[in-house]
Amino acid sequence: MRISIGVMLWNEEDTIGPIIDSLFQQTLINVLRNDIEGIELVVLANGCTDRSIPNAQQAIDENIKNAKLKYVTARVVELPKGRQPAWNWFVHELVGDNVKYVLFMDADILLTDPEAIMRMIDGLEHNPEKHVATGLGYKHVELVKHRSPWQSITLAMSKLEKDARFFYVTGQLYCGRANFFKKLVFPKGFICGDDAFIGYMAVTNFLTTDYEWDRILYPPHPTYVFEAYLSPFRLFRQHRRRMIGKVTRGMIFDVIKSRQVTDRLDAAAVISQLNNENKNWLLDYISKQIASRGFWVVPQSWSFYRFRQLQQLTPSKIPAKFFLACVGFIWDFFVIVAANNMFRTGVYGGAWENLPNTTALKITNLD
Repeated sequence: MRISIGVMLWNEEDTIGPIIDSLFQQTLINVLRNDIEGIELVVLANGCTDRSIPNAQQAIDENIKNAKLKYVTARVVELPKGRQPAWNWFVHELVGDNVKYVLFMDADILLTDPEAIMRMIDGLEHNPEKHVATGLGYKHVELVKHRSPWQSITLAMSKLEKDARFFYVTGQLYCGRANFFKKLVFPKGFICGDDAFIGYMAVTNFLTTDYEWDRILYPPHPTYVFEAYLSPFRLFRQHRRRMIGKVTRGMIFDVIKSRQVTDRLDAAAVISQLNNENKNWLLDYISKQIASRGFWVVPQSWSFYRFRQLQQLTPSKIPAKFFLACVGFIWDFFVIVAANNMFRTGVYGGAWENLPNTTALKITNLD
């Protein structure tokens, strides 16, 4: 098999070196496998304005020089700013037809399990019904022994969300079959997060079936660590962009389903058809929806999704989580108001501005 790895990089000059180092420590890259023909690592530097690119090249040069396997290649590619255009270019222009698996990872994480990637690929090899394998990360604050009350609350809220999810794909680290990814092209103006969208496409077979939860492979334990946003301001901006992403994702699904009624195509085919008809179709549709929905663009029912999450928990856990749901409801009210305002003022695209971490993770003991 041939494997392509894309590392998404945007102004992460401090973290790109350590992530490349941790990548070359993976058994996928440093242990000979007779069933692997080639591995290509491409750092997708989109719109970098700091020293991310030279730092990435230096890390690649040092690791390639010491690499044990000759079928591993690596390089840095400089692209215009934009995560989804970089995703499209990598999958559809660079990944060859002979590639079997494609892996994406962010440039601000550290792989903590040397078997992480190989386990994802082997899992897909042995489970042909699964389209995608996802990673599972530690927030760095989980490793702190003495946490502040705010840190404890943010961790508890994150755990509530994880416990209530039926499925997920983690955008920081995920792997899929190349023939699955190659069906999908993200449209211009896509701002709703590639991971959530890919997750929906996987469990619904491109919106052609009911939810089939076994289409995603999950790790048995966390496989990487990342620096979580802790300041209320940064966390608020992150949640605001997630809310904007949910709204736009719902709009995309509305367009796809309306086409499927007559054309009976899967979601990937509908998106390709729309892209060919009008490259700005998504931006045009969002503008029309903003104008037609009146003052509230964000569905008001989403204010209560924290309480709906409680329904997914076992009855014994609900009382303990009810307080968190109340806190989340108050927080979400302000998030929704802010997201709605960005839609109304037409600046919603700016919500997806990256918020890079400022320092490299220095984790020496994960036990």
